[in-house]
Amino acid sequence: MAALAGLLMIYAKSAPAAGPSQNVLDTGSRLYGDSCGSCHGADGAGVPGDSPPMQNDPLVTGNPVTLIRVMTQGTAKITSQQEKSLYTNTMPADYHLSDDQIAALLTYMRHDFGGNASPITADQVTQVRKQYGGFDSNQP
Repeated sequence: MAALAGLLMIYAKSAPAAGPSQNVLDTGSRLYGDSCGSCHGADGAGVPGDSPPMQNDPLVTGNPVTLIRVMTQGTAKITSQQEKSLYTNTMPADYHLSDDQIAALLTYMRHDFGGNASPITADQVTQVRKQYGGFDSNQP
């Protein structure tokens, strides 16, 4: 129960009030193309049996904490065995993007593939890393 309260606090404290700027969306689009598009497709449609679609995926549109965890920890630690059996690719933890970049990339995905789901902030990414771990490229 305490973990759920912590998740809700992370989201409530740092959820942005307004939609994303065009600069954030452009940055996120570029990062998606560089980091995600080769597996999930440029249009987010995924590859059946290989990589899941991003379009209207509940993971993309739902709780931002879970989506941030996927980026910072990879899917091996946080997806069920049933979910793992659907796709041959396992997403690794991010190893090169800063919290600002992850926020921009995920905001782009939630905006373009998730029906205008709320933006994600760098502060949310930082808080999730602190609570759950995961590679932190912001550290030297």
